[in-house]
Amino acid sequence: MSRTVSNLIRQTQDILDRFGPVQESWHYASGYGGFFKDKEAYEALMTEVISLVHHIYGDGHPHYQRVIHFHNQHSLEGVKSTKGLLQGTLEVLKNGWIDRLADRVAVDISTDFLEAAREMASAGEKDAAAVLACSVLEDSLKRLAARTCSETLQKKELSVLANSLRKEGVIPKSTYSSIIGFKDLRNAAFHAKWDEVSKESVDLLLTFLPTFIDSYGVE
Repeated sequence: MSRTVSNLIRQTQDILDRFGPVQESWHYASGYGGFFKDKEAYEALMTEVISLVHHIYGDGHPHYQRVIHFHNQHSLEGVKSTKGLLQGTLEVLKNGWIDRLADRVAVDISTDFLEAAREMASAGEKDAAAVLACSVLEDSLKRLAARTCSETLQKKELSVLANSLRKEGVIPKSTYSSIIGFKDLRNAAFHAKWDEVSKESVDLLLTFLPTFIDSYGVE
């Protein structure tokens, strides 16, 4: 289990432990409806829940949309539903499903970027295609390194990542040489040196990426 997930488990449990006092502050008066006597505690709790759920699942996920809805209810039922959602999330984290979800999201993003890069290259937009393709290459290397070498390599640049993978025997010398061959293209694309980006180099990277991604399971 990664340190990030461990921290999320701790934060989720800490928030869950604070639901009791908020629920107990609920007051219902006939003719006036219900409200939380400790409004500040309620708002603070729900704000933290919303931030945590957004961090874990992202904007478009149904759980994030649900917790927003629960907050807008300002009701005891809404708080109970929020607590249930958070308890379920805690179990998801403990079972490692979030790690797999993150991998799946990364796969989808890389696939979309690669397809978009191909379309742009075909349309003659070599610069935009280069940025997307180089992003996929670097992201794939980081995920492969995190899985096989060390998570500390996440912030390293392309040549360091490739060299570490070669030293650990994850990739052969030939693949390492191919990756290093794209370093100039990567630097030019990421620093907007468009005169150094050639259509040929972009096409070569777009040919290399599918094979690399499929071979090392970072698709």
